Amino acid sequence: MVHTDASIRPAGCGVGLVARTSDDHFASKTVLAAKTSREHDINELELSAVFLALETTDPAAYIVVYTDSQTAIDSITRRRIKKYDALAGLVRESAGSRTGATYVCKVKAHANNEGNELAHDLAAEGTVREYIFELPGARDLESWRAMHIDKKHAFCVFHRPPI
Repeated sequence: MVHTDASIRPAGCGVGLVARTSDDHFASKTVLAAKTSREHDINELELSAVFLALETTDPAAYIVVYTDSQTAIDSITRRRIKKYDALAGLVRESAGSRTGATYVCKVKAHANNEGNELAHDLAAEGTVREYIFELPGARDLESWRAMHIDKKHAFCVFHRPPI
């Protein structure tokens, strides 16, 4: 179970995700918060957070990704939101390359859902992080993975901005 969210603040844009690693209501969890490489609209960020959840979890694991973005879900399920077609295509490709069952579900925002609230806080924290997540954009998935996934350790590589 992974909850995702995105945030736009004066300091920048960020994405956050929290993965529950057991049935203990997030007492055991894996978290990620990152700043994005450039300004984006909130829907693109939300869709990117779902992409990041798929790319940073074990591809053989059963996964349910929760998002509070109906636009992200509509884009993924091909309900024609042209602006996000390229990124939604990468999300579908990422989900399709997984061997474990993959689901993306809607969760109501700001409704005291513990996972959503944690992801929301992480996304806000991500806006001020020094490590930057480069959104995949229109490039193909394998090119993005070659740049950002460390195959030996199975994690995303985040870039530190120049000092």
